[in-house]
Amino acid sequence: MRQFFFLARISGVFILAMLCGVAVARGQTLTIYSKGAATTLKTSEIRSIKFDKTMTIQSATSTTVSSFEFSAVDSLSITTTSSVAASSGTFTLLSSAFVNNGELPKEYTCDGASASPPVNWINAPASTKSFVLIMHTVVGPTPGMPNQNDTHSYIILYNIPATTTNIPKNVSGVGLFGINSVNGKTSYSPPCSQGPGAKLYTLTVYALSADPVLTVPQTSVTRDIMLAAISKITLGQAAINVTYTR
Repeated sequence: MRQFFFLARISGVFILAMLCGVAVARGQTLTIYSKGAATTLKTSEIRSIKFDKTMTIQSATSTTVSSFEFSAVDSLSITTTSSVAASSGTFTLLSSAFVNNGELPKEYTCDGASASPPVNWINAPASTKSFVLIMHTVVGPTPGMPNQNDTHSYIILYNIPATTTNIPKNVSGVGLFGINSVNGKTSYSPPCSQGPGAKLYTLTVYALSADPVLTVPQTSVTRDIMLAAISKITLGQAAINVTYTR
């Protein structure tokens, strides 16, 4: 059995991975997810994998060379199916700016440039027709309603086309904005939470079987209204958590 040991920098974290039998097992494939796009290679055709500032994979059967910048690689996976479909794995939300449960960079907060963060997703359900992206935080119990949590929302982005797999930094021209709960505008409002200690923020992408049907104008679409509208058309959802301390 042949083994490949390699060190890859994925979303800012070094991960030691071991691929067992990749050169001999029939039907195995190596899939690299980079900036929302998937590149699939038959492991039986991989001659070498080397690392410098990039990960370079040389084909054993042709002159093909695949090269990936470490900072652009979201994940690696090995499967034993004869082919890999885009929706064959777990629906996952990622970001090139931070890792799950990591720290939100200052430029995406009110202490920095107030830019909306970049995110991308992989393995959305095959029948997805539309996406919704929401960023929120749970502040605490709603005053006078101890069994309900008060939340703040920072971005509501809906009617995202099914062909979309990434939302760039400072997003514009993709989908429609609902209103954030900070200033009530149809735009991204950066976290600006007060008080000591780290605050937890969650970005969630929802894969839908159709565009949400809304009975209010865009300027009135809140997180609660959006969640109600998509409750029966959600095929799957993926989330990524991030913290920030002021």
